[in-house]
Amino acid sequence: MPYFGLGQMYVHREELDNAIICFEKVLKLHPSNYDTLKVLGSLYAHSEPIEQKEKLERRQKAKELLKKVVEMCADDVEALIELAQLTESSDPQVHLIQFLFFFHSLSIDHIASLDAYTKAADFLQNTLQVDVPPEITNNIGSLAFSMGQYQRAKESFEKASQKISDDISAGHNELSGLQTTVTYNLARCLEMLCLFDDAERLYKSILHEKPSYIDCYMRLGCLARDKGQIYESSVWFKVYLGFIV
Repeated sequence: MPYFGLGQMYVHREELDNAIICFEKVLKLHPSNYDTLKVLGSLYAHSEPIEQKEKLERRQKAKELLKKVVEMCADDVEALIELAQLTESSDPQVHLIQFLFFFHSLSIDHIASLDAYTKAADFLQNTLQVDVPPEITNNIGSLAFSMGQYQRAKESFEKASQKISDDISAGHNELSGLQTTVTYNLARCLEMLCLFDDAERLYKSILHEKPSYIDCYMRLGCLARDKGQIYESSVWFKVYLGFIV
């Protein structure tokens, strides 16, 4: 593909319009070529034609091409973030979160997924200069936990929990359910770090607010059993079984 190399040369020279012409020719011959879709999508996004109409047309083309890139390669975080930046919404973080959850629903390995969430969080905090939503921080913690990175998971869950507490104090009571989930995740993480008393305290705090959160009964039973508190563990297990039988 001689035009691909020529296009790269123009990119290096920052002659974006000439580069676009080259990559458009390549794409016409190879409409499903991943590298061409990504490069041309990025060029459309970053070029600044004089005519406003052409600028809008290029942005639309950029969205279409980058969406194809994300669908073809779910772990391409650069394309994911660039696609989010192209949104016409005044709140691009909403679109980034939507893309992330689409990304997370695909069958990809945990390392790629954790990398995606970490880069997205960095993009939100350092580029858009907005708070990272606790949903993203919680997912970072969950992925780190699944990979055995318990200290990193603990820090993520604690950060998510603090953000939710602040938001609830500001009137966002709809986050109370997520707070329970994050607290449970943190407790599981504390168990893996052998901080058993702290984990027990969190499980009991969840049950104080939500007595039907049955997984806490199971975990408290396991903690008591591991301490050799056989009678107490049997009580917790009986309560757990009472919910599921």
